[in-house]
Amino acid sequence: NTSILLNFQDAGIYDRSGINNLDTVGNARLGFAPIYGTGSLAFDGTGDYLETPFDDVYAFGTGDFTVEGWINMSTVPTGSYNAPLVGFGGANSSNLHSWVVSYYANSGQLILYRYDGTTETLLGRSWTPNANQWYHIAVCRSGTDLRLFVDGVQLGATFTSSLDYSSTITQGLVVGLMRTGASGSTYSYLDGYVDDVRITKGIARYTSDFTPPTEID
Repeated sequence: NTSILLNFQDAGIYDRSGINNLDTVGNARLGFAPIYGTGSLAFDGTGDYLETPFDDVYAFGTGDFTVEGWINMSTVPTGSYNAPLVGFGGANSSNLHSWVVSYYANSGQLILYRYDGTTETLLGRSWTPNANQWYHIAVCRSGTDLRLFVDGVQLGATFTSSLDYSSTITQGLVVGLMRTGASGSTYSYLDGYVDDVRITKGIARYTSDFTPPTEID
């Protein structure tokens, strides 16, 4: 059920699930400060991101899902800016993301932000990250139980969420970018690194505290 797996190993930027084609935008490139292994993906915060063509495998509907990955912020954003890990939809559209996982500086939260073309929904839990430190991020829904984890520890209480995460737009997955604003005209880019991004449709991999994986296959 793995929809995408980005290890950034073996000097390559490719999807090890074999499903997705990847395009780098701006100066997104391999970085050599990985959480483990030989590579990560580096962004400089000024127009860099990774994208894939549209695929509704990232439209979770009302089912279970897991979105996870490692993030290291060279600069922790302030004000109304975000440090986005991964999101689906809106990279080149006037619409916002249909969903995104990000650190949102304005509220000091790890968030799962959803936009279905009409309604915006922000689900978040307080988190204070440090610059130049790797964190494992995971967002999982099992039934109607939605949980946010950092380094295997659940943040706050479990949400009750039966929201439909189906996409109403035709843009693909993006890593390192989030669009905000009334028409999606404001961009937040990640200044830092990501590693081992994995998305699983139909399975909640984590329903309680866990030890973050030392390698994702």
